[in-house]
Amino acid sequence: MTPYLGLLWPLLGGIWLAGASYLPTGSKQGYVHTETLVEQVVAYGFVPDLLQETDVAQHAIAVEHQKEVLVRRELNDEPITGYFTQKLDHFDALETRMWQQKYYINTAYESKNSQAARPSPIYIYVGGEGPLGSGCVVGGFIYDLASTHGGLIVGLEHRFYGDSLPFPTLETENMRFLTSSQALMDMQRFLTELIDTPDAFFNGSSVTGPRPVITVGGSYPGVLSAVMRLKFPSLVAGSLASSAPMQKTTHFFEYNHIGEEAAARFEPACIATYTNATKAMRSLLDTEEGLEKFVSLFRPCEAVAITSGKDSDTITPEQRSAASNLQMMLYQWISIGGMMQYYSVGTSTNLEGFCDNWEAVLAEQQGYSEDELLTALRDYMMTYSGLYVSRQEGEDELCFSNDFESYYTDPSFHNLDASENGNYRKWFWQKCTWGGYFRTSGSYRPFGNDGQVFYEDLCEAVFGSPVFPDVEEWNVDDGGWHTQTTNVYFANGDLDGWHGLGVLQPQNALQATHLLHNASHCQVRATAQR
Repeated sequence: MTPYLGLLWPLLGGIWLAGASYLPTGSKQGYVHTETLVEQVVAYGFVPDLLQETDVAQHAIAVEHQKEVLVRRELNDEPITGYFTQKLDHFDALETRMWQQKYYINTAYESKNSQAARPSPIYIYVGGEGPLGSGCVVGGFIYDLASTHGGLIVGLEHRFYGDSLPFPTLETENMRFLTSSQALMDMQRFLTELIDTPDAFFNGSSVTGPRPVITVGGSYPGVLSAVMRLKFPSLVAGSLASSAPMQKTTHFFEYNHIGEEAAARFEPACIATYTNATKAMRSLLDTEEGLEKFVSLFRPCEAVAITSGKDSDTITPEQRSAASNLQMMLYQWISIGGMMQYYSVGTSTNLEGFCDNWEAVLAEQQGYSEDELLTALRDYMMTYSGLYVSRQEGEDELCFSNDFESYYTDPSFHNLDASENGNYRKWFWQKCTWGGYFRTSGSYRPFGNDGQVFYEDLCEAVFGSPVFPDVEEWNVDDGGWHTQTTNVYFANGDLDGWHGLGVLQPQNALQATHLLHNASHCQVRATAQR
């Protein structure tokens, strides 16, 4: 066992919220006190012996127990806010330009439990595709870890997001420096400097010399967290990767399938009729007769060839584009995955609101025949999707908008002001050049198309060049589903469609995984108090 393996396992203190746990062989099932768990890990090493999930009663006991164990955060903590002079390009020795990267540091618990032979760790909250606020170091999951076990709390904002802007504008030429590889090197360089020269970041450091780093991230930052341990094992002692989509893909059809299955637990009748309606709509796109019926009922604005997938060689590029766009527009608006990504059990959510609206529209039909379900789906989309527009200005007749140009010219894709644009253009660049993560339609493929044509066209249209991710190469680089990184805890929620791209089973003896029951996206980062 590596010297600092035990330091990773305080991370588990906030993860016993839904049952299953890794304990030494022979341990009995149930909640384990945080300190007891750390002692067990130190004594026995990393023994991935997965037990069955506890029931709801045990879950409640675990949450209440955890509230007693963790130290509540002090609201008067004032973090240090600073800017680190960062390299623009870590892979080109001739590139000398620099920029300012924002960070936060909380020193309140740096010296707690720190010993010369075993210095307290650095917990780093990994920034991702959005601004990073000071709350990441004065509350939440890693704060509870540091306040209980000691350590320096750090948050590092991701390049190109928030106030960490290498350029004032977002032309494609500038965007080429927005990569996950550059972000990993940013973190490595920042942490190295922080460990070597802490006085350059804050006064009065009580810990000198090498110290372990524990990275914590959720979603895309969860990927970065796990890969930091893979790429820099001598620097990073361990990682928590929450809801991390490790497998890159350009055909993420599982997202909606998982969402439908999860939603059916809570609204079975609603989801059953809705999915039957969407399946009926999809089946129309498989035959010439069905396409005729689809065009008549749903009225797409742009012409779609009335030709089955078997005759796809006869379809013109314009017809293929119209069909691909129609497919993806429909898919996005019939997707339930988005409703379940942040679903919170026991609270009023978008799912309940959706079902109220769907069932109200469905009640206007006489029954649940295929034609009645299709008509209800069309009426629901006309009312709630926002995709039905007038064919011409001033006309009363509405049609379903499948105009590709109107989609890719959306201002959120093309605002080049880095400080005002928000995250849309930036994150879409990362999808088009690295991870993909395109939510496609599974078996719903008119003309044999799985949605990739739509995204290939969209990436090129937005950035003015044929960019599209080589996801196979990136999955080889960090392992994807089969990553061999060690001392990493992969946690996912089973309501969250993103767990379809997560590591759900340990890939070696020094990994742990946990699929939390009835949990959604990144919930494992929350404190027990939440």
